[in-house]
Parts: sequence; C-alpha cells; structure tokens
Amino acid sequence: MIFTGATYRKVQEKEDYNFFLSASIDNTTGSAVFGFSGSGQKFDFDFVEGRVIDPSENYTFSYDTGLFQISGEINQDNYNYYIDEERINFSGIKNNFKIDRFFVDCTGCNLNVENLVINGSGQTILTLQNMNQLLGDSGHFTGEVVVNDPAYGKFDIFSGEILTSDMTGLFSLLTVYSTGIEATGVLVVSGLTNIQNQSPYSFEAKLYTSFGEVVQTFNLTGSTPFYEPTLTLSDLSDQLATSGGLPLQEKVRNYSALYTLFTGAPIYGTGLPLNVSLSYYSGHTGVIEGALTGVYMEEYGSSYSSDSLPEIVISGGGGTGATVTGVVSPSGGLTGIRVLDGGSGYVGGGPTILIYSGVIGVQVVNGGGGYFSDPVMEFEGGREGGRSAKASISSMSTRKETGLAGGNGTISTVGITDFGSMYTGVPSLNVIPGLSGVRLTASGAGYSATPTVFVENGGGSGAAVNALTGLGLVTGFQLVSGGSGYTGTPNISVSGGSPSITGSGEAVLASGFLGTISMYSGASASGIIGDYTKEFTGQFNLLTGSGAGLTQTGYYNFREAGQITSDNLSYTGETTYFRENLELALGVESEINIMVTNLNYYDSLPLIAKLTASGSGSQVESIFVTGIM
Repeated sequence: MIFTGATYRKVQEKEDYNFFLSASIDNTTGSAVFGFSGSGQKFDFDFVEGRVIDPSENYTFSYDTGLFQISGEINQDNYNYYIDEERINFSGIKNNFKIDRFFVDCTGCNLNVENLVINGSGQTILTLQNMNQLLGDSGHFTGEVVVNDPAYGKFDIFSGEILTSDMTGLFSLLTVYSTGIEATGVLVVSGLTNIQNQSPYSFEAKLYTSFGEVVQTFNLTGSTPFYEPTLTLSDLSDQLATSGGLPLQEKVRNYSALYTLFTGAPIYGTGLPLNVSLSYYSGHTGVIEGALTGVYMEEYGSSYSSDSLPEIVISGGGGTGATVTGVVSPSGGLTGIRVLDGGSGYVGGGPTILIYSGVIGVQVVNGGGGYFSDPVMEFEGGREGGRSAKASISSMSTRKETGLAGGNGTISTVGITDFGSMYTGVPSLNVIPGLSGVRLTASGAGYSATPTVFVENGGGSGAAVNALTGLGLVTGFQLVSGGSGYTGTPNISVSGGSPSITGSGEAVLASGFLGTISMYSGASASGIIGDYTKEFTGQFNLLTGSGAGLTQTGYYNFREAGQITSDNLSYTGETTYFRENLELALGVESEINIMVTNLNYYDSLPLIAKLTASGSGSQVESIFVTGIM
C-alpha cells in the first residue's frame, strides 16, 4: 500500500498497543510521519531527509530507499521499539493517553507499506442483542451492539458484508450509525426485497471494525412490509440559545424530537432507537490569551445616570476587541463595569480604562433678562471627540411685549436634552439670545401711515418688530418675536409711511444669564487580564428527557453523564429505544424533549452548534443553533 499526503485510520480506543511496520520511502529528500494519536496528543516517528527521529526527539537511524522495519510496544507511560529487529530503545517515556487512531503524513515523498500490524491489549468480544425480530421488504431493524469490556474504549464499525451467498440479495448492513461505540451501540439491518412473511432467516456477516474483523450470525424472521417511522425535530423556543452576548449568562433553547411509529401490520418490530447529539459545527475554540476578564473599580465617582451611561473606552495594552459597559447605583456612583467582550492579546498591566464624563445639568445663577424667546444654548470645549451635550430652556418668566406690562424675560430653568459623550473636562456654555426689544432713538416726523421695521444682520434669525405711531411720529416699537441665535446686535431700519423725517431705533439683545455646569465624573478603574480556554463542551450542553416539561429537572444531562467525545467537540452516546404500543391500532407517538444551553465566556466570538436527531434506518434531522444576542 502506497501512502501519499496525510491519512489516518481509526483504531479502538486503548492505552496499550504493539505494532509492526515494514515499509520503504521512495526518496530521501522528502519527509514522512508514522504514529498514533488520541486525546489531543500524539506518538510518532519522523522520517526526515534520510534520518529517523523517534518520539523522544532522538536521531536513532538512517534510511535510504530500501525496505526497513520498525516494531515496538506502546504502554501507558513508556514505550520500546526495534529497527530491523535491533533493539533501539527499551525505556522510552511517553504521556499517558488513550490511542484512537494511527496516521501517516507524507510531504515530498511516498511511503510504500509492505506490511502493517497494529494490535491492542486484551481481547474485545462483540455480541448482538435483540436481533431475533421481524423484518420485511424496505424495512430496517436496529439491534444492539454490546462489547465485553467497555474499559477497552470506544470503537467504530466501518462496514459490513453478508457472507451467506443466498442472503446477499435479501439483506444488507447499514453501519453509518455504528460510530463512537462505548459499551453499547447500534447496528442496522436493512431488508431489501422478496422477504417472505413468517419465514426464518439466518446468515453470517463480517464486520470490519476499528479493532479488526468480526464474524457474526444474524437470526431474523420475515414479515409483511410496514411503514418507516416518521421523525420530526422541532424548535419550541422564542429565543435563540446563542453564543455571544454578556459573559457567564446562560441561555436556553428548547426542542422536541417526535417519533411516530406507524404499525402498518398486526405487529411491529421493537427496539427502534432515537439518538440525539449536539456537535461543534464552526466558530472559534481554543486558548484565548490576554483577555479582559474583569474590571476593578478604584473610584466610584458621582452623579452618574443609568439613563445615559458614560462612554468607557479600552485603550492600549497591546490587545484588541475588549468592550465594556457601566453599571450605575441608585445613589449615582459608577459601581461596576461589565465586560461585554474580553478581546485578546493584552499584556503587562493590561489596557487603560478611560471613563468619560457628560453634562447632567445647568444650575441658574442669574436668569438675566429680556429673554422673550428661547435662546440658542451651545456647549463648547471639554471633550476629546464624541458628541456635544445639548440644553434647552425649560421655563422662564412671562414673555412680554415692549411697552406692555408683564414679566422681564428671566430664565428660570435649563434642561439637558443630551448628556453628550467623551468629556474629559467641564465645557463652557454659550447662550446666544434673541432680541429683548428695540429702543427708540429718533421719532421722525410727518408719518401718514405706519412704517415697516426691518431687522437685519447680527447672525441670528426670526426677530420681528412693529412700529408704533401717533401724531405723525414714531412713538415706539412692539416686539412680535425675539428670534434667536444673534451673535451680534442686528441693524434696525424703518421704511415707508411717507415721513418728512425718518424715525430710527436700536436693537437690544437679551443678556445677563449666568449658569453653573454640573458633570457626572470621578470614576476610575483598572482592568484584570487573564487567559482562558474556550471549549465547545464548556459553553454548550445537551439535555434530553420525556415528560419533564421545559425545565432541567429530570433531564438526562450529557455533560454530567460524561457523554463527551475525547476532542470536546460533541455530546453523544445516549440512545432511547421506543417500544410498540399494542393498545394503539395505528401506531405510537413518542416524544423526547431536548434542551440546549449556552454559557458563554468573555468573548463575543460565535460558536455554531449542530443539533441532530437520528432514528431508525437513515432518518436524520438537524438544526443549527447559533447567533449573537
């Protein structure tokens, strides 16, 4: 057998193996690896440019393109090996792990294997239970695979062939679900065609397993055809059991696997299985180094508001991706900072946590006068970006018209409509007023009609003024609207009315307002940096049960039961066998409740899980569980 590139073959999961390899490499310029792996660890021999490097990284042998032999034994903590029947190492040290596959990886060369023998310790005996059952055309029957000692570890049935020649056209073996078997598993027998009702059938079949070839005898009885069971996987939740979101918050999503077993015949084969698994599909796993895992509050500050949380920026520290949000107490202190995403790559003392301020109020010291229309209020300075705070007049004394009795246009209260963001200091407040009135500077003479008053320039807008006349004179001015935004004193012009002498006036702006600006400020904090391992089975969990409702009480908990694959990428192993219900004429409905939980870590990197329910024969239903809250 010639190996090119990378390939592997599963073996039964065991700690102890002996091996014999007789092979040649077609050149001495490439490289090849032969070895064993499991539990995320490996034990291998490297063939590099004519040199053999053993698992202890020792150069022990030189090779050419001729045939060579390597043999040895692998135990829990040690190993020995021979090259061309010469003892090389009899006391090698290795990590204790269970081997579940051997592998070959060739780069720039081919490995021609003349003979390869791999034997595990102990003897695995495989038996079948509940196989003396009914099976008809196009039907499936699932039997239970049982091993003599589950301590030997998991194994797979790769394929199977029927040895009894006159049975090859009647039956076949389906081994797609015979993987990861530990103690018990399933093996499906398919009925093809021309199976006679109530006729006994007996045949031998060879099973090709990860621990070798096994010959088994099957005894079945023919029956009239029956309908395939119907498997339905349904989503019962309104909310996603998502990855991502706030750290260390458990999210739950509920599902249901409904199995409808139509009889279609007087009797129905028993022992039909329903298997539920949850496995990693995509997303980030592994070690996250230098994450922001917490924040230590040094000072709480004061006057903070939960209605407008302060802007908090993570800066420096060599890393990226960390985001946080503040937690404000009823007394106004910033009592905590919640980590939304820990990011990664932060070193040393970690990043700087910048807590920015904002404007929470303006206290009126002097309300001024003449504010008969709302002035423009602008905050200036005090920030490093972000957005400016905004304010407006909440109340003032009665607005008045010039020449009439009433209030004096004093500002009473200023309201904040936007706290602003990224303030590092106290800004200044510019109050840009409107007109408070027009002062008469010349009465003119000879007016036969009321003239028009124009308010021009000054940088603002909206001011409107009427002239008051009597005895052919301009006697004063009436303020209709003060306008706003006047940064300078506008010009007043009087036009029309056919005077012999034109009257004039001078604009007067509102003035005198003085206020003190209040800020939320004073909080300070420092980051806590740490490393953590993000594992699929550490975040997601699978629970199943029947009749327990949508709570975890009474559920089979896959994590607690240890139904986790060695690579920590899936939950599997629990199979429910449904039995016929003779009291139902049309069949039996059986339902399993399924719960998927997610307890995410300090990052928002999503994981996508695949929930799978598999039934009798080839029935498989899947749903992807993913998303970010």
